[in-house]
Amino acid sequence: MADLLQKAIQAMSLEEEEPLTLPDSPRFRVIDENQLSLLGRLLNPDCQSVSRVIEYMPTAWRVYGRVRGLALSRDRFQFVFQREEDLLTVLKDRPWSYNHWTLLLERWTPNPPQDFLRSLDIWIRIRNIPAIFFTEETMFKLASEVGKVEEVAYDPKVSHTKEYIRALVHFDIDKPAKAARKLNVPEGGTVTIGFEYEKIHKRCFHCLRLTHEKIKCPMLRRESVRDNRTLGAPRMQQGGPSIADPSNGPPGFPVLFPELSKEDRKMAMLYISHADETERMARIERVKQGIEESKAASSMHMMRITKELDKGKGHVFSYTELLEAQHRGPASS
Repeated sequence: MADLLQKAIQAMSLEEEEPLTLPDSPRFRVIDENQLSLLGRLLNPDCQSVSRVIEYMPTAWRVYGRVRGLALSRDRFQFVFQREEDLLTVLKDRPWSYNHWTLLLERWTPNPPQDFLRSLDIWIRIRNIPAIFFTEETMFKLASEVGKVEEVAYDPKVSHTKEYIRALVHFDIDKPAKAARKLNVPEGGTVTIGFEYEKIHKRCFHCLRLTHEKIKCPMLRRESVRDNRTLGAPRMQQGGPSIADPSNGPPGFPVLFPELSKEDRKMAMLYISHADETERMARIERVKQGIEESKAASSMHMMRITKELDKGKGHVFSYTELLEAQHRGPASS
Protein backbone atom coordinates (compact mmCIF):
# COMPACT_ATOMS: atom_id res chain seq x y z
CA MET A 1 0.00 0.00 0.00
CA ALA A 2 2.83 2.41 0.87
CA ASP A 3 4.54 1.71 -2.47
CA LEU A 4 1.33 2.37 -4.40
CA LEU A 5 0.79 5.63 -2.52
CA GLN A 6 4.35 6.75 -3.24
CA LYS A 7 3.96 6.02 -6.96
CA ALA A 8 0.70 7.96 -7.07
CA ILE A 9 2.35 10.96 -5.38
CA GLN A 10 5.28 10.81 -7.85
CA ALA A 11 2.88 10.72 -10.79
CA MET A 12 0.99 13.74 -9.45
CA SER A 13 4.25 15.63 -8.92
CA LEU A 14 5.37 14.87 -12.49
CA GLU A 15 2.12 16.17 -13.95
CA GLU A 16 2.27 19.37 -11.92
CA GLU A 17 5.92 20.10 -12.72
CA GLU A 18 6.68 22.45 -15.60
CA PRO A 19 8.48 20.86 -18.63
CA LEU A 20 12.23 21.41 -18.74
CA THR A 21 13.48 23.87 -21.38
CA LEU A 22 17.13 23.63 -22.38
CA PRO A 23 19.14 26.78 -23.11
CA ASP A 24 19.19 27.95 -26.73
CA SER A 25 22.86 27.20 -27.14
CA PRO A 26 24.89 25.07 -29.58
CA ARG A 27 26.32 23.24 -26.56
CA PHE A 28 22.96 21.54 -26.05
CA ARG A 29 22.25 20.61 -29.67
CA VAL A 30 23.78 18.32 -32.29
CA ILE A 31 23.48 19.90 -35.73
CA ASP A 32 26.63 19.37 -37.80
CA GLU A 33 26.94 15.64 -37.06
CA ASN A 34 23.26 15.06 -37.68
CA GLN A 35 23.59 16.46 -41.20
CA LEU A 36 25.50 13.28 -42.09
CA SER A 37 23.30 10.82 -40.26
CA LEU A 38 20.44 8.40 -40.80
CA LEU A 39 17.62 7.76 -38.37
CA GLY A 40 16.19 4.27 -38.30
CA ARG A 41 13.34 2.22 -36.90
CA LEU A 42 12.92 -1.50 -36.31
CA LEU A 43 9.61 -2.73 -37.69
CA ASN A 44 9.56 -5.79 -35.44
CA PRO A 45 11.56 -5.10 -32.26
CA ASP A 46 10.40 -8.45 -30.81
CA CYS A 47 12.57 -10.15 -33.44
CA GLN A 48 15.22 -7.47 -33.87
CA SER A 49 17.72 -5.87 -31.50
CA VAL A 50 18.92 -2.28 -31.78
CA SER A 51 22.34 -3.18 -30.36
CA ARG A 52 22.84 -5.99 -32.86
CA VAL A 53 21.65 -3.82 -35.73
CA ILE A 54 24.26 -1.22 -34.75
CA GLU A 55 26.94 -3.90 -34.66
CA TYR A 56 25.96 -5.69 -37.87
CA MET A 57 24.77 -3.10 -40.41
CA PRO A 58 28.11 -1.26 -40.95
CA THR A 59 29.53 -4.58 -42.15
CA ALA A 60 26.56 -5.21 -44.45
CA TRP A 61 26.94 -1.68 -45.84
CA ARG A 62 30.74 -2.11 -46.22
CA VAL A 63 31.38 1.09 -44.25
CA TYR A 64 32.85 -0.47 -41.11
CA GLY A 65 35.06 2.08 -39.36
CA ARG A 66 33.44 4.99 -41.20
CA VAL A 67 30.15 5.08 -39.30
CA ARG A 68 29.02 4.89 -35.69
CA GLY A 69 25.64 3.92 -34.33
CA LEU A 70 23.55 5.29 -31.47
CA ALA A 71 20.73 3.40 -29.72
CA LEU A 72 17.92 5.90 -29.12
CA SER A 73 15.17 3.59 -27.81
CA ARG A 74 13.98 0.00 -28.04
CA ASP A 75 13.13 0.43 -31.72
CA ARG A 76 14.90 3.65 -32.81
CA PHE A 77 18.54 4.20 -33.72
CA GLN A 78 20.88 6.57 -35.54
CA PHE A 79 23.95 6.10 -37.73
CA VAL A 80 26.42 8.97 -38.09
CA PHE A 81 28.56 8.74 -41.24
CA GLN A 82 31.94 10.24 -42.00
CA ARG A 83 31.35 10.50 -45.75
CA GLU A 84 28.38 11.75 -47.73
CA GLU A 85 28.88 9.12 -50.46
CA ASP A 86 28.53 6.28 -47.94
CA LEU A 87 25.27 7.70 -46.62
CA LEU A 88 23.85 8.14 -50.11
CA THR A 89 24.80 4.58 -51.11
CA VAL A 90 22.97 3.15 -48.09
CA LEU A 91 19.90 5.23 -48.87
CA LYS A 92 19.92 4.20 -52.53
CA ASP A 93 19.93 0.48 -51.72
CA ARG A 94 16.92 0.57 -49.37
CA PRO A 95 14.99 -1.23 -48.03
CA TRP A 96 17.40 -3.04 -45.73
CA SER A 97 16.57 -5.77 -43.26
CA TYR A 98 17.97 -7.44 -40.17
CA ASN A 99 17.02 -10.93 -38.99
CA HIS A 100 14.65 -11.10 -41.99
CA TRP A 101 12.54 -8.11 -40.81
CA THR A 102 12.59 -4.75 -42.54
CA LEU A 103 14.37 -1.64 -41.23
CA LEU A 104 13.14 1.87 -41.94
CA LEU A 105 15.89 4.38 -42.73
CA GLU A 106 15.60 8.10 -43.45
CA ARG A 107 18.08 10.91 -43.63
CA TRP A 108 18.01 13.15 -40.58
CA THR A 109 16.07 16.37 -40.98
CA PRO A 110 15.35 19.11 -38.40
CA ASN A 111 11.71 19.18 -39.54
CA PRO A 112 10.61 15.59 -40.28
CA PRO A 113 7.40 15.09 -42.32
CA GLN A 114 4.31 13.51 -40.83
CA ASP A 115 5.08 10.05 -42.23
CA PHE A 116 8.74 10.09 -41.14
CA LEU A 117 9.85 6.51 -40.37
CA ARG A 118 6.30 5.32 -41.04
CA SER A 119 6.68 4.54 -44.74
CA LEU A 120 9.19 3.33 -47.30
CA ASP A 121 9.70 3.11 -51.05
CA ILE A 122 9.42 -0.43 -52.41
CA TRP A 123 9.73 -1.85 -55.90
CA ILE A 124 6.85 -4.26 -56.47
CA ARG A 125 6.12 -6.74 -59.25
CA ILE A 126 2.62 -6.95 -60.70
CA ARG A 127 1.73 -10.29 -62.27
CA ASN A 128 -1.11 -11.70 -64.43
CA ILE A 129 -2.18 -8.46 -66.13
CA PRO A 130 -4.55 -9.48 -68.97
CA ALA A 131 -3.44 -8.46 -72.47
CA ILE A 132 -6.52 -6.27 -72.96
CA PHE A 133 -5.50 -4.20 -69.92
CA PHE A 134 -1.79 -3.89 -70.75
CA THR A 135 -1.61 -0.10 -70.61
CA GLU A 136 0.34 2.39 -68.50
CA GLU A 137 -2.88 3.60 -66.88
CA THR A 138 -3.80 0.04 -65.84
CA MET A 139 -0.33 -0.53 -64.40
CA PHE A 140 -0.61 2.69 -62.43
CA LYS A 141 -4.06 1.75 -61.14
CA LEU A 142 -2.96 -1.72 -60.05
CA ALA A 143 0.18 -0.41 -58.34
CA SER A 144 -2.01 2.11 -56.50
CA GLU A 145 -3.60 -0.84 -54.71
CA VAL A 146 -0.34 -1.20 -52.79
CA GLY A 147 0.71 2.41 -52.23
CA LYS A 148 1.33 5.81 -53.76
CA VAL A 149 2.90 5.22 -57.16
CA GLU A 150 6.24 6.95 -57.70
CA GLU A 151 7.30 5.28 -60.95
CA VAL A 152 6.31 2.51 -63.37
CA ALA A 153 9.06 0.63 -65.23
CA TYR A 154 7.67 0.02 -68.71
CA ASP A 155 8.72 0.78 -72.28
CA PRO A 156 5.90 0.17 -74.82
CA LYS A 157 8.36 0.42 -77.75
CA VAL A 158 10.54 -2.58 -76.89
CA SER A 159 9.95 -6.29 -76.31
CA HIS A 160 9.00 -7.16 -72.75
CA THR A 161 10.50 -10.52 -71.69
CA LYS A 162 9.46 -10.55 -68.03
CA GLU A 163 6.13 -11.98 -66.87
CA TYR A 164 5.57 -9.05 -64.54
CA ILE A 165 5.56 -5.24 -64.48
CA ARG A 166 7.63 -3.37 -61.90
CA ALA A 167 6.52 -0.23 -60.08
CA LEU A 168 8.03 1.88 -57.31
CA VAL A 169 5.46 2.67 -54.63
CA HIS A 170 5.54 4.69 -51.43
CA PHE A 171 4.22 2.17 -48.90
CA ASP A 172 2.57 2.97 -45.55
CA ILE A 173 3.76 0.34 -43.07
CA ASP A 174 0.47 0.54 -41.16
CA LYS A 175 -1.21 -1.07 -44.17
CA PRO A 176 -1.07 -4.71 -45.28
CA ALA A 177 1.38 -5.77 -47.97
CA LYS A 178 -1.39 -7.43 -49.96
CA ALA A 179 -0.43 -10.41 -52.08
CA ALA A 180 -3.27 -10.32 -54.63
CA ARG A 181 -6.30 -8.44 -55.92
CA LYS A 182 -9.24 -9.70 -57.96
CA LEU A 183 -9.84 -7.90 -61.27
CA ASN A 184 -12.98 -8.10 -63.41
CA VAL A 185 -12.41 -8.97 -67.08
CA PRO A 186 -14.66 -8.08 -70.06
CA GLU A 187 -15.42 -11.71 -70.90
CA GLY A 188 -16.96 -12.18 -67.48
CA GLY A 189 -15.44 -13.53 -64.30
CA THR A 190 -12.26 -12.35 -62.64
CA VAL A 191 -8.50 -12.81 -62.72
CA THR A 192 -6.17 -12.67 -59.76
CA ILE A 193 -3.53 -9.95 -59.97
CA GLY A 194 -0.44 -10.93 -57.96
CA PHE A 195 1.84 -8.55 -56.06
CA GLU A 196 5.42 -9.34 -55.05
CA TYR A 197 7.73 -7.14 -52.97
CA GLU A 198 11.41 -6.82 -53.75
CA LYS A 199 13.84 -6.96 -50.77
CA ILE A 200 11.03 -7.64 -48.28
CA HIS A 201 11.73 -10.85 -46.35
CA LYS A 202 8.91 -11.42 -43.84
CA ARG A 203 5.40 -10.29 -43.00
CA CYS A 204 2.51 -11.52 -40.90
CA PHE A 205 0.84 -14.48 -42.64
CA HIS A 206 -2.56 -13.40 -41.29
CA CYS A 207 -2.90 -9.61 -41.76
CA LEU A 208 0.10 -9.24 -44.15
CA ARG A 209 1.68 -6.36 -42.21
CA LEU A 210 5.45 -5.96 -41.86
CA THR A 211 5.49 -5.30 -38.11
CA HIS A 212 4.95 -8.67 -36.43
CA GLU A 213 4.75 -12.42 -36.82
CA LYS A 214 1.43 -14.24 -37.12
CA ILE A 215 1.64 -15.59 -33.58
CA LYS A 216 1.59 -12.00 -32.26
CA CYS A 217 -0.90 -10.57 -34.73
CA PRO A 218 -3.24 -8.07 -32.97
CA MET A 219 -5.95 -8.97 -35.47
CA LEU A 220 -5.93 -12.62 -34.36
CA ARG A 221 -5.97 -11.63 -30.70
CA ARG A 222 -8.94 -9.34 -31.31
CA GLU A 223 -10.82 -12.07 -33.20
CA SER A 224 -10.09 -14.54 -30.39
CA VAL A 225 -11.46 -12.15 -27.75
CA ARG A 226 -14.54 -11.45 -29.87
CA ASP A 227 -15.19 -15.16 -30.38
CA ASN A 228 -14.87 -15.84 -26.65
CA ARG A 229 -17.27 -13.04 -25.85
CA THR A 230 -19.74 -14.30 -28.45
CA LEU A 231 -19.68 -17.80 -26.98
CA GLY A 232 -20.37 -16.49 -23.49
CA ALA A 233 -22.88 -13.78 -24.42
CA PRO A 234 -26.67 -14.22 -24.81
CA ARG A 235 -28.05 -14.18 -28.35
CA MET A 236 -28.89 -10.65 -29.51
CA GLN A 237 -32.43 -9.93 -30.66
CA GLN A 238 -32.89 -8.58 -34.20
CA GLY A 239 -32.76 -4.83 -34.13
CA GLY A 240 -30.63 -4.83 -30.95
CA PRO A 241 -27.42 -2.87 -30.41
CA SER A 242 -25.04 -2.93 -33.35
CA ILE A 243 -21.42 -4.06 -33.09
CA ALA A 244 -18.66 -1.71 -32.03
CA ASP A 245 -17.62 1.25 -34.10
CA PRO A 246 -15.33 -0.11 -36.89
CA SER A 247 -12.98 2.84 -36.43
CA ASN A 248 -11.82 1.22 -33.19
CA GLY A 249 -9.49 -1.16 -35.04
CA PRO A 250 -7.11 -3.66 -33.47
CA PRO A 251 -4.48 -2.18 -31.12
CA GLY A 252 -1.62 -0.75 -33.13
CA PHE A 253 -3.65 -0.32 -36.33
CA PRO A 254 -4.95 2.95 -37.80
CA VAL A 255 -8.59 4.02 -37.72
CA LEU A 256 -10.80 3.81 -40.78
CA PHE A 257 -10.53 6.43 -43.52
CA PRO A 258 -7.53 8.41 -42.15
CA GLU A 259 -7.21 10.16 -45.55
CA LEU A 260 -10.45 12.07 -45.01
CA SER A 261 -10.86 15.37 -43.21
CA LYS A 262 -12.51 15.36 -39.80
CA GLU A 263 -15.90 16.37 -41.19
CA ASP A 264 -15.77 14.01 -44.18
CA ARG A 265 -14.72 11.14 -41.96
CA LYS A 266 -17.60 11.85 -39.58
CA MET A 267 -20.03 11.67 -42.52
CA ALA A 268 -18.41 8.46 -43.74
CA MET A 269 -18.75 6.86 -40.30
CA LEU A 270 -22.42 7.76 -40.19
CA TYR A 271 -22.91 6.28 -43.66
CA ILE A 272 -21.34 2.91 -42.79
CA SER A 273 -23.30 2.57 -39.53
CA HIS A 274 -25.75 -0.26 -40.14
CA ALA A 275 -27.13 -3.09 -38.01
CA ASP A 276 -26.64 -5.63 -40.79
CA GLU A 277 -22.98 -6.75 -40.90
CA THR A 278 -22.99 -7.59 -44.62
CA GLU A 279 -24.41 -4.20 -45.59
CA ARG A 280 -22.00 -2.42 -43.25
CA MET A 281 -18.97 -4.12 -44.83
CA ALA A 282 -20.30 -3.31 -48.30
CA ARG A 283 -20.60 0.35 -47.36
CA ILE A 284 -17.06 0.39 -45.98
CA GLU A 285 -15.78 -1.00 -49.28
CA ARG A 286 -17.74 1.61 -51.24
CA VAL A 287 -16.20 4.42 -49.19
CA LYS A 288 -12.70 2.96 -49.63
CA GLN A 289 -13.24 2.60 -53.37
CA GLY A 290 -14.39 6.22 -53.59
CA ILE A 291 -11.30 7.40 -51.71
CA GLU A 292 -8.97 5.38 -53.96
CA GLU A 293 -10.63 6.65 -57.14
CA SER A 294 -10.32 10.22 -55.91
CA LYS A 295 -6.65 9.73 -55.05
CA ALA A 296 -5.92 8.07 -58.40
CA ALA A 297 -7.63 10.85 -60.33
CA SER A 298 -5.70 13.57 -58.50
CA SER A 299 -2.32 11.86 -58.91
CA MET A 300 -2.65 10.36 -62.41
CA HIS A 301 -1.13 13.41 -64.05
CA MET A 302 1.96 12.92 -61.86
CA MET A 303 2.58 9.35 -63.09
CA ARG A 304 6.20 8.74 -64.03
CA ILE A 305 7.26 6.08 -66.51
CA THR A 306 10.86 4.88 -66.70
CA LYS A 307 12.28 2.84 -69.57
CA GLU A 308 14.95 1.39 -67.24
CA LEU A 309 13.07 -1.84 -66.65
CA ASP A 310 15.54 -3.17 -64.05
CA LYS A 311 16.02 0.11 -62.20
CA GLY A 312 16.71 -0.55 -58.49
CA LYS A 313 15.87 -4.21 -58.97
CA GLY A 314 16.01 -6.46 -55.92
CA HIS A 315 15.31 -10.06 -54.99
CA VAL A 316 11.83 -11.38 -54.19
CA PHE A 317 11.99 -13.73 -51.21
CA SER A 318 9.92 -16.89 -51.15
CA TYR A 319 8.90 -18.71 -47.97
CA THR A 320 11.11 -21.71 -48.81
CA GLU A 321 14.15 -19.51 -49.36
CA LEU A 322 13.41 -17.72 -46.10
CA LEU A 323 13.46 -20.95 -44.09
CA GLU A 324 16.80 -21.86 -45.65
CA ALA A 325 18.20 -18.39 -44.97
CA GLN A 326 17.24 -18.56 -41.28
CA HIS A 327 19.88 -21.24 -40.81
CA ARG A 328 22.58 -18.97 -42.28
CA GLY A 329 22.22 -15.99 -39.92
CA PRO A 330 21.03 -12.35 -40.23
CA ALA A 331 20.08 -11.01 -43.67
CA SER A 332 20.77 -7.59 -45.15
CA SER A 333 19.14 -5.99 -48.19
